[in-house]
Amino acid sequence: MDEMHLAWRKAVIQEARKLGLEFTHGIAAKLINLYLKAKFTCGGHAYHPNVAALHPPIDSLLLKTLNRTLPPEDRLATNWSTFDSRSYQTTIDAVRKYANDRPLWASESLWQGHR
Repeated sequence: MDEMHLAWRKAVIQEARKLGLEFTHGIAAKLINLYLKAKFTCGGHAYHPNVAALHPPIDSLLLKTLNRTLPPEDRLATNWSTFDSRSYQTTIDAVRKYANDRPLWASESLWQGHR
């Protein structure tokens, strides 16, 4: 999934440039992940093995809560919209570790929303 996701992000970034837009890997990932969440996770296929591997939408609220579960030296940047490829992958690796064999979308339980 990670290799395919990287290819999709690169394609989104390239298409955005054609429109005069500068997308980071974080912004491209958000666009991709929201689409996949709506189409598959919320579309009745949440427990299919392929859907379980889909990356969840990442935002600063989720990252701040995830950081509370991590030791200080492993804490993640929360400025998701500026993520390059490496920052995004580091974040997904941390989400995967947090999910602990559950579907990656289960990490959205960390998202507390605006309160």
